Amino acid sequence: MARDPLAMLARLRLTQVAAAQREMGARRAEADAAAARAAAAAQALLAEGAAAPADYAAFLPRARAERDAAVSATQRAEAALELARTGLAEARTAERAVQEVAAQRRAAARKKARQREQALIDDWAPRPL
Repeated sequence: MARDPLAMLARLRLTQVAAAQREMGARRAEADAAAARAAAAAQALLAEGAAAPADYAAFLPRARAERDAAVSATQRAEAALELARTGLAEARTAERAVQEVAAQRRAAARKKARQREQALIDDWAPRPL
């Protein structure tokens, strides 16, 4: 029995959507973690400034560097999340396109079946003399 290429393509698109969803979930988790690190670095900077001004001069350069690195990581993670979101949208669009083609084929098959049924009815109908 021959395999339906459209059914195989539909399964492939479904697999691609699932992979894109997993990728987006991973990127979202990374973005959330990076945002949490950035918030913690900013909070540490504020907390240390309020605590001991004498040690603040030694702490400040390192804390700013950590905060800046965390903010940069957050921006990279958000950019990766946006790419994953775009990939998911593309995968879903491709999946819908295959579903639309399959729906069109089913509609064409139903129409052809109705035409065959009508032809049989017409063949069996009594003819005027």
